[in-house]
Amino acid sequence: MAKQYIQSVNTQSLLYLGNSGSQKTIDQLEQIFDYLFPLVKDTVMALKPISIHGRAAFAPDFLFRIVLLSHLYNLSERETVDLLADRISFRKFVGINYEEQIPDRRVIRTFLHSLYKKNIGLEFITKVISDLCSKGIVISKGKIVDSTIVEAHGKKTPQEHRRDQDANFTKKHSTTYFGYKGHVIIEKKNKIITAVEVTTASVSDYDPVDSLLKQDKTPTKALYGDKGYQDTINEGLRESRGIKSKIMHKKPKLKEMQTKDHERNTLISKIRSRVEHIFGRTKNEFQLTKTRFYTLEKNAGFLTFIFGLYNVKVALKLI
Repeated sequence: MAKQYIQSVNTQSLLYLGNSGSQKTIDQLEQIFDYLFPLVKDTVMALKPISIHGRAAFAPDFLFRIVLLSHLYNLSERETVDLLADRISFRKFVGINYEEQIPDRRVIRTFLHSLYKKNIGLEFITKVISDLCSKGIVISKGKIVDSTIVEAHGKKTPQEHRRDQDANFTKKHSTTYFGYKGHVIIEKKNKIITAVEVTTASVSDYDPVDSLLKQDKTPTKALYGDKGYQDTINEGLRESRGIKSKIMHKKPKLKEMQTKDHERNTLISKIRSRVEHIFGRTKNEFQLTKTRFYTLEKNAGFLTFIFGLYNVKVALKLI
């Protein structure tokens, strides 16, 4: 019978694995877990242990380690199980030797979707920001808004034949994409994400801005953005609430752009471009090339989890 896993790793059982496995990888994984888990422990441990077909249940903290691996390396449930069976460093981090049972993919998927329903990714973001503030790290009041397209896992087949019925199309720089958008607000100094919203790809960039600002619990005095966010009415409303508009201006139709507007756009662009570093890091470090699921709800949980882990990595460098 499989054992019921508990919070502390059974170091005695890991002696069977010897000294193999990359110690650097294990140390990096432990550093992320040791920082993040205390921040979200109450939410994770409130979930029920999961058992399949009458077997002994797997505890939430044990499964949380497995879910971290799957997101840090962008692994499907099947790939996660395969690598736990094969990679010693992963086994050491999770805390199982070769004689102990690995949860099957149904267990991992059930636990993962329970975390998504708890909006665990947003909790990562808010708890990390609170922790940084408590340590005296200043969150800039200058914010940047932008979005990134993440292509859908399914194929661009006619809608009635698609597995992903939520994803849809958008066009950027004459290229058509099929998938979703991750909309974010970041603070410009340390490039910490302060708000996230995931939508289908066809949603306009400026539609979620106000809901993002409402979600952001840190003060905002200036909001930077590219030309896609120019909206005179909403900019005026935000300025009435004390948020100065730093949105780049579009070229007027049938007119030349004035020199002062060119200069203004250049200054804003130098700051606004910092958000591209975040999108580059999330897509490269987390191998975020496509979504993993076939619904907006699950992909929102997935992408928000990734953005939350990005904040954890930034926080570990700041503290």
